Amino acid sequence: MILSSAGIVGKINSSIFVIVVKTNFFIINNTINSIIDQMGDYFWGGSMVF
Repeated sequence: MILSSAGIVGKINSSIFVIVVKTNFFIINNTINSIIDQMGDYFWGGSMVF
């Protein structure tokens, strides 16, 4: 009984861990992309001015 409930908790924890990791990766990826876009706009804008 204890072992089976521990296994269920372990499965739930690992599922949550996977979801958290994927969500964090997605957020970090979007943040990096937006920073690169902003830098690109800044450099392109600067080069067009000069």
